[in-house]
Amino acid sequence: MSIRKTVSLLVVALLVSGLAIVDDAYAKKKKETKTKVFDPRELCDRQYASGVEFKKNSRLIDAKDAFVTVIEACPDYRKAYVQLGNIELNLKNFPGAIENYEKALELDGTDMEAKEALGFAYQQSGRGEEAVDLFLGVLEDQPDRLSTVQYLAVAYEQEGKKPEAFMLYEKAYQSDQQIVGLEEKLTNLALELKQYEEAYAFTRRQVDRDSTNVDLKRKLAYFHLKAEDWEHAVDLYQKLVDQHGDDPGTLGDRELLAYSLNKAGRTKEAFPIYDYILEHTESPTENMYYFYGSALVDDGQYDRAISVCNKGLQIDSGWGCVAYVRAESMSKKGEAQQKAKSWDAAKASFEQARTWFGNIPSGSNCAGNAPAQVERQSQLIDRLGKIRAKEEG
Repeated sequence: MSIRKTVSLLVVALLVSGLAIVDDAYAKKKKETKTKVFDPRELCDRQYASGVEFKKNSRLIDAKDAFVTVIEACPDYRKAYVQLGNIELNLKNFPGAIENYEKALELDGTDMEAKEALGFAYQQSGRGEEAVDLFLGVLEDQPDRLSTVQYLAVAYEQEGKKPEAFMLYEKAYQSDQQIVGLEEKLTNLALELKQYEEAYAFTRRQVDRDSTNVDLKRKLAYFHLKAEDWEHAVDLYQKLVDQHGDDPGTLGDRELLAYSLNKAGRTKEAFPIYDYILEHTESPTENMYYFYGSALVDDGQYDRAISVCNKGLQIDSGWGCVAYVRAESMSKKGEAQQKAKSWDAAKASFEQARTWFGNIPSGSNCAGNAPAQVERQSQLIDRLGKIRAKEEG
């Protein structure tokens, strides 16, 4: 065999061998590619990622369809159940949310996110006790899980367990004082629980941080009023009036300022404020006339008190407490006349007071003592006759 023929045979053999190797590699790659393309888990991962993207863009229905497809292809895909539960929760389909969270927990009972979300779904669907039990279970495993602490606080509050709710909100606040709205929540709960010192402390912090917030300053002044710290209440309400006097909202501040002045023994300073309120308010209330009339009675200005009460009763004759103050003013006027030995005038005043007490509307908050006052005026008239007879005899 010639050398040229031998070489040719070798080249052919190498070519055949090389092609076989290439064919082998190509077949192997093709097989791997085929396996990879049709891997159900990878398809589920891709569909899940699409669902997450849809959800980020607020395309909830598209996202829901994507997660349903994931679950149909991969029934053990726990995260898809959680995501689907979140969407159902967002759509306020609470039974659907609960069903998906429960399936997620069947796959992994340690999923705290799913437990927390399930508890919230229970809470929103009126299953408060189940929500509380679930949140307590989460906190047994993770006592410092802040989101669950807050969820449990809300659940307790909805169940009417205000002290427990307050304790948990306070725990959350100690962990993170930047939680939006938490100080206000603690303030309001403390007020409901009559824990005025705590309420004051939370409000004080808010005012220190935002000294321009008028509502917070009003709340702070109100704490002093509730604590019967009249002088500080006067000071804070006066500052509100001075700083925001043109704001119609300050009419309420003026009313509480006048009330605090009266309670602080500075009654005469309250009168011009009451006059201002009655002159400028578009919607006078029973309390305005009641407090003003009462302050005038305390100061011995009986005729003026009667005049103020009459104006109030012209607005609404059903204002029983205003009618009571008017009758009380007339009775005290009679006592002053008796002391001055103006017998006939005193008798006329007691008789008028008796009539007014008798006419107080029965449904009024101040009507309860009216019958006793009617009887008392009759007794005062009898006593007046005896005193007069003795003086003139």
